[in-house]
Amino acid sequence: MIDKLILKYLDDTINSEELSQLYKLLEKPKNQIIFKNYIRYNHDINLTLTPVNLQKDFKIIKTRIADKKTSKNLISPLLKYAALILFIIGLGYFYHQIKPFDSQADYANVSEHNYITIEKQNGDIVKFIVGESRKITNLSGDVIGEIEDGQLILKDNSSTKANAFHALTVPYGHKFKLTLADGTRIHLNSGSSLRYPLVFNKKERKVNLEGEAFFKVAPNEDAPFIVESKGLFSKVLGTEFNYSAYPDDKSTDVVLIEGSVGVGLKTNLKGENSYQILAPSQKATRFLSENKIEVEEVDTKKYIAWTQGSLVFEDEDMKSILRVLQRRYNVEVINKYPDLENYRFSGVFKKVGVEEVLKTIQSHTPFNFNITNNKVTIEPLTTQ
Repeated sequence: MIDKLILKYLDDTINSEELSQLYKLLEKPKNQIIFKNYIRYNHDINLTLTPVNLQKDFKIIKTRIADKKTSKNLISPLLKYAALILFIIGLGYFYHQIKPFDSQADYANVSEHNYITIEKQNGDIVKFIVGESRKITNLSGDVIGEIEDGQLILKDNSSTKANAFHALTVPYGHKFKLTLADGTRIHLNSGSSLRYPLVFNKKERKVNLEGEAFFKVAPNEDAPFIVESKGLFSKVLGTEFNYSAYPDDKSTDVVLIEGSVGVGLKTNLKGENSYQILAPSQKATRFLSENKIEVEEVDTKKYIAWTQGSLVFEDEDMKSILRVLQRRYNVEVINKYPDLENYRFSGVFKKVGVEEVLKTIQSHTPFNFNITNNKVTIEPLTTQ
C-alpha cells in the first residue's frame, strides 16, 4: 500500500484521499523506514534518520530525481555509477558518488583456482568457473543438468536414484544461481553451500543450506519445501524468502518476501505445531546463544539487495561488516585496530570495490589500511 502511494505522489497522480492515507501511514516509524529505503534504493537519494517531514522532504526528493534524470541523459548509458550513503548514528550522514563500475573483476578479487564446485554422492568433485558451459551427469552418466550463463538448471530425471545428493559450493567473491528439478529457483551468495537431492520424493522436498540463499519455491501442495541449517528450518509450499545461515554469524535469519513460510527450531522438525508462520515482510531470527526464535517486521529490500549486487548496512557493527567484506570480495581481513569493531555504520554500496568501501568508511572514522593481493590489513592511525 505505502509503496504505491509514494509512487503516485512522486508522479503527481495522488488524490487528496490517498494523500491523507499517506500522511497517516508515515506517522509510524516503520513506514518512515520503508519510505526512506524506497527513495534510497530506487533513486540513489538518501535521507538522514530524522523523522519524515512530508511537505519539505518530498519537494527536495522530486527536485533531486528530476535533476538526476536530466543528468543521466548527458552520460553514456554504458557507465554504471555507484551511489552510497554512510551514517554514523547520531552524527548525521555522508553522500558520495563513486567512480564508474566496469566489471565483476572490479569488486571481486578471485583466484583462478577458486572454483565453484559440485560434489557428488560418491565424493567426486566437478569444478568450474563462472561463465563456463558444461553438462552435469549422475553416476550412471546420464545428463541431469546444464551449466550456462552463470547458472545450473537441473532437469527432471526419473532414472536417477531417489537418494542421490549433490552439494553445490560457491566460494567467496562469487554468486551462483540454481534451478532444481521441481522448478524451484535458488540464488546462492558468496561463501555458501547447498546440499540438494537430484530427485525429490513425493512427500517432501528437503535441502540443506550453509551460508545465504534467496529461494523462489515452485508450488507443490503435496510436497512441502524444507530448508535446514544450523539450528533452524523453514517449511513452505511455494513462496519467496531469503535464508541466511553462515557458520561464523551469531544468528540464523529467514526473511519472507512473498507468500507464507513456517520457521522452527531444527530439534522440533518432526514435531506437531513445531513452527511459527511468517507473514510477508517478517524476519525470524534464531541466535546461537538462545534456543528460541524472535519474529519482527522488517523492510525486506535490505535483505535481498545482495541479489542485485548491492551491499546494505543498517546500524551494523564494523566486526560484522568486515565479515561481509571478506565473503563478498574474497579477501582476508586482518584487523589490528580492535576498537574499530565497536563502531556502527549504515550505508548502501552499489557494485564498487572493497577499496572504495573502506575509503568511504575511513573518511568518517580515520584508520589506515593497505591491500596486498587478497589480503586487507587494517591498523589505527599512527600518532606523531
